[in-house]
Amino acid sequence: WGGSTIDAIDSDSTEGNHRIVNSLIRYDLEKNTFLRPWITERRTPAQVSPGSYDQGISPMGMDFLEDGTIRVAYAGTNEVIEYDEKGKQLRSLALKNHFLSAPHSLAHFGQSRWIVGSPAEGMVGIFETQDHSLVERINLNPADPFSPENDPRILERRLGEIGFYESTLAGISCQSCHMHGDSDYAFHDIGSYQAFATLSAAGVAGTAPYLRDASYPDLPALHEVAVDLYRGYQNDESDDDRAHHLAEYLKSISGKFQPEGEAISNESVQRGSHVFHNAGCATCHTPPAYTNLSGVPSRRLFLNDRATTSSWLDTPSLLGLHSSAPYLHDGRASTLRDLLTTYNAVNQHGETQDLTPAELDDLIAFLKQL
Repeated sequence: WGGSTIDAIDSDSTEGNHRIVNSLIRYDLEKNTFLRPWITERRTPAQVSPGSYDQGISPMGMDFLEDGTIRVAYAGTNEVIEYDEKGKQLRSLALKNHFLSAPHSLAHFGQSRWIVGSPAEGMVGIFETQDHSLVERINLNPADPFSPENDPRILERRLGEIGFYESTLAGISCQSCHMHGDSDYAFHDIGSYQAFATLSAAGVAGTAPYLRDASYPDLPALHEVAVDLYRGYQNDESDDDRAHHLAEYLKSISGKFQPEGEAISNESVQRGSHVFHNAGCATCHTPPAYTNLSGVPSRRLFLNDRATTSSWLDTPSLLGLHSSAPYLHDGRASTLRDLLTTYNAVNQHGETQDLTPAELDDLIAFLKQL
């Protein structure tokens, strides 16, 4: 079994944007095949609008009991739900009132108890199996000068992390695609009827504007997507506060640097830095954010590409570039080498066509360590 959010082109859960269905998927190891997804998102009587969900969003942790019961933690709706082996819901437990928002994991804890973890709250909770009563809540936050009581920014970031996992009424959270602030490394249709690779949210602070068409000037503005397209959130925090808290959380996620397991020499990086500037790359990807904080006409980069639908594209930051393949706005370049050679035949994306093989290697080494 595995928790998942799957792209559903025919779904009516959203209006013109990310089409995501929350589900559990069973995998047959003997036949090496996936079985039919088991849809978990549901409406309770509190949700009267068609397509509005408030249960079973963002399945995260799973546990299997000896009697066939399946217990699932849902980060998007702050709950634990138990099912029988056929998928019938047996009972649910709301966790928000227990200060265990955005639960990530759960497990057996002895014969008659189970435990659930909330990284965003810095808490774990121990519950009785029979009646789901709370036995003990353990605070894992260290008592240090950087506690929320002494630094309000830390509290804001924690509230932003909870909001990052919180589901909208359309059954979608930031977490649905940007798993744990990163990427699900999948392609999604985000309203243009064309699938794009999910970019990592790590290191996005200071790299505005955002989205493919550079239409959002800062991080708080991204909150408009959830409000306008996803029917807003379920909880009663004000939209202004949530937007601010989400921005603070995103600012706290550091970018990814040199990929593990790949040795890149300092000398190659230094040479690559000179190639980067000599090839004119810094004109648009200006240090230290490695973006000019603006957009670029798509025709400037793709002169003969009639399939390009956007008139303007965001100039993305190159920070963490090594982990965000495939490249370009539509993912056409599978590697950095493809981007600099095959898809830059007329030097519209930097003067790279006349680079020697050694210079190209150094430039790629420099880009990978950003």
